[in-house]
Amino acid sequence: MVKQSRDIHNLDESEKVLIVGYHGQQAKIKDFSRQFEVAGWSFYKASNMDIGTDEVNMADLFLKPALTCAILTPSGAKKYALMSILYKDERSKSIQPHFSILEKFYNDAVLKWAELDSFEKEHL
Repeated sequence: MVKQSRDIHNLDESEKVLIVGYHGQQAKIKDFSRQFEVAGWSFYKASNMDIGTDEVNMADLFLKPALTCAILTPSGAKKYALMSILYKDERSKSIQPHFSILEKFYNDAVLKWAELDSFEKEHL
């Protein structure tokens, strides 16, 4: 599978969809296993894959879960690295309330209860 992911530009559209789907499912497995940092990177990687069609927006499918995983990742340098990449990605700014929470984590700002409640309601 590693070789196939390197040669994704040489595949036809149906094979690209399968590979992106595979990466998305692997990320979901990591997410369900509570390995949020690994899942966040996997979702981000899948969001950047180009399958050559305008029908499916990878950012919509995989960037929101990447932001969620970044928020849920335990504190540390790896969390900050993931947050930094997602914070600087222009596509992330349109995903609310996730981006506003990520922005406050990134800037060490205080979160409001209303923001946490809206995030919690979306995930329960």
